[in-house]
Amino acid sequence: MQSKIIQLGRTAESPTLNLPGITLVVPNNPHSKIGNKPLMAYGCCRIPRTPSLEKTSLLSGLTLTAVELTNQIPVSINPIGTKLVFEDDILNIGYDWAIWFRCDLQAWLNVAGRPYSFMLHASLYQYLSNVIYVRMEL
Repeated sequence: MQSKIIQLGRTAESPTLNLPGITLVVPNNPHSKIGNKPLMAYGCCRIPRTPSLEKTSLLSGLTLTAVELTNQIPVSINPIGTKLVFEDDILNIGYDWAIWFRCDLQAWLNVAGRPYSFMLHASLYQYLSNVIYVRMEL
């Protein structure tokens, strides 16, 4: 199931980074159930190339965390799971590696009722992304 939550590749909604780190965006926020695309988070990771880190295992340290606001219940996931990451999914940019991903938040969180609000952030090794307030409306 986890491998269906995340897809790799750059899209028009994908953010970019000029320096090493990780960032997230949620373009259709607040999300309405009526006539809207699925609630997706788009991310970019950029880390320095090092001989000790294998290129295809770059995203093995990726973690997404959502904290539901009403009850303060946290949920974390490594969205890569058993998904295969290929060499062409990762770009060489200067002295860094860069990879773009998108994550289906509704498939991951299994939201039953609305309205539903949560805080979302990602981490990759020593890097921590921005924190995003996400609201799902009726």
